[in-house]
Amino acid sequence: MKNELEEVHQQIAEGGLVYAVARDVTDRKHTEEDTSKLHTELKTIFDNIPLGIVYLDADFKFIRVNKFMCQLAGVEEKDLVGKKCYETLGEYADSTRKGLEKICSFCKKEECFSTKRPTVIERPLGDSIIKVTTVPQLGKDGVISHFLEIVEDITEDKRNQEELVKREHSYRTLSENLPGIVYRLFLRENNRMHFFNNMVQPMTGFTAEELTVGDLCSFDSLIFSEDKNHVITVVKDAIIENQPFRVEYRLNNKEGDIRHFIERGKPIMGADGKPLYIDGVIFDITDIKQAEEQIKQSLKEKEILLREVHHRVKNNMQIISSLLRLQSRYVTDETYRGMFEESYNRVISMSLVHEQIYNSGDLTKINIRDYIIELTDNVFLSNRGNAGKIALNLNVDNIQMGLDVTVPFGLILNELLTNSLKHAFPDGRNGKLTVSLHKTDSDDIELIVSDNGVGIPEDIDIQKTNSLGLHLINLLAENQLRGEISLNRNTGTEFRIKFKEF
Repeated sequence: MKNELEEVHQQIAEGGLVYAVARDVTDRKHTEEDTSKLHTELKTIFDNIPLGIVYLDADFKFIRVNKFMCQLAGVEEKDLVGKKCYETLGEYADSTRKGLEKICSFCKKEECFSTKRPTVIERPLGDSIIKVTTVPQLGKDGVISHFLEIVEDITEDKRNQEELVKREHSYRTLSENLPGIVYRLFLRENNRMHFFNNMVQPMTGFTAEELTVGDLCSFDSLIFSEDKNHVITVVKDAIIENQPFRVEYRLNNKEGDIRHFIERGKPIMGADGKPLYIDGVIFDITDIKQAEEQIKQSLKEKEILLREVHHRVKNNMQIISSLLRLQSRYVTDETYRGMFEESYNRVISMSLVHEQIYNSGDLTKINIRDYIIELTDNVFLSNRGNAGKIALNLNVDNIQMGLDVTVPFGLILNELLTNSLKHAFPDGRNGKLTVSLHKTDSDDIELIVSDNGVGIPEDIDIQKTNSLGLHLINLLAENQLRGEISLNRNTGTEFRIKFKEF
């Protein structure tokens, strides 16, 4: 004891105790300043946080209310402090009081004292809807000393939730009434089928439950094995490219019938840019497929019939041409015999059209180049006495023409070729005959038949000639093809006929 007193005296003598006391006062001053600063910051947060904060005592009286709560309730803090909270709630007073009493009763249980478990309720407040989280605060004696309530304005959330519910109801109503299977398939959850509408059973005979094993859907197991790899490839490519897909396949329904389906879907990407799920719809197109097959069969039958018609028309024309050729042998007058020969060639030009169509894969159009080659061969053969020294040059594009155009076109070409072979190269002289056919920049079809022969005399007007051949050329070009015809006499003879395909 003596030693301690001596030490104290020594410290006083040296001023050490004074320093110790001064340091203690300074530390406490700093602590008070820090506490004051912290209190100010907490008060700023308390008053400005976008949540209602309420302190109630053990009797449910308001102790403190922040600004946000006052704004939410439409009152000032002084109007609330000291009042019991449920007294300010009008028609909700009784239910709120019972709720708080229930909290108190619940918190008397030992397991709740240690956790201070919060209680959450939602209720209206004026025109708003609020969520109140009540946390009981226990004193040192283990008894509730006061309550802390956190109040959130969830009006907008509730409205959004209601809107989502309405939309979901609308979409579900729409999907349930679509004549197809609407689905959503989660790709990140082992291809778990999230949603099927009620069309699964009418279309497959299986219920959604029958097609679901655990979380997995066995709809794919119904698809024909021959079609399955194609379906998998199409869907995988769509996922990789993030593109919609369309695929057709067959499956067996519950009764064992073969059904045809078309599926359309689109992968939906998550926020990470990776595929999240597939939304799609599946339609039963069996009736359409059956109708297509019936139409194809009907068209095939009609095609066979039409080919037979063309074949018979060709045969009849060949009979007519043979009769003309045979009759010409009994005609002694060269003029009349020439008429028979010209008629024979005209009939042949028409019969060739029907032969080309009969042999063509398309019964509505023929390749005009093949037709011209065959027609020129026939004209040169019929006029072999005049055509022996004439060189033929063909410059013809691959153009498809219909029957209505080809028949008058063939007759015109026959007349032009026959006219050149008969009159352009008298006395057996050599010459050149050119046939060109192409499309112009204005999408017209232009036929050019030219020769380097003696030419048509200047005094012959091709529009007013007595020649049956030239008259036919004008008549067919203008009336049948609705085209334009022009004649160039500068070097031999050149006919140009320009028309549109119709």
